[in-house]
Amino acid sequence: MPHPISISRRKAIAGLGLLGASSLARTSAQTTTITQRPTNETLLSDQARKDATNQLLTYFKDTVPQLISPSEGVLRHPSIAPSLPGKQYSTSLWDWDTLWTTRGLFRYANITNDRPFHDRIVEHAIGSFNNFFDHQSDKGRLPIMVDVTRADLFGSLQKTSPNIHNQAKPVFGQLALLISDEQASAQWIAPHFDKLIRFYDSWVLGN
Repeated sequence: MPHPISISRRKAIAGLGLLGASSLARTSAQTTTITQRPTNETLLSDQARKDATNQLLTYFKDTVPQLISPSEGVLRHPSIAPSLPGKQYSTSLWDWDTLWTTRGLFRYANITNDRPFHDRIVEHAIGSFNNFFDHQSDKGRLPIMVDVTRADLFGSLQKTSPNIHNQAKPVFGQLALLISDEQASAQWIAPHFDKLIRFYDSWVLGN
């Protein structure tokens, strides 16, 4: 009798991440025209690149800690904000804004070798993930945006006549993989793994 196939959680979420990325790529390819870069573009000198990098890191040093948000209202877990306090959407979570902001914060923490900040990002990235899945519909759908005052602004979770075309995009496998790789463990996803599968089933089947 053949042995059952065993697959790690990391490989599983990597597969979901690839599924989501390929799905978005197909959608984008239908509407996007690629423009080639000019061949005579002037490149920065090594010193200019170094100066620009230092300016960016100085700016990020003051701003990136402000994107770490405590739990508030509907957002029951600490999370990563897409904009600075007081700015539009600073008390909201958007689907792929969460992924790209988290990726940027991890990049900053790794460049600066700031391990305490890196660990805070892990905590708040998991919190962001959980804030979305706290509001998963019985069909597996996730909201595209969760605000501190409202979990389903665009009606994608409604039981009757849901706006399924405006639910969250399939980026949560990529977010889960990013978090798992940054902390060298996928154990944190165990309580939510079935929910993640249901979300991708909903996306693929159009439920």
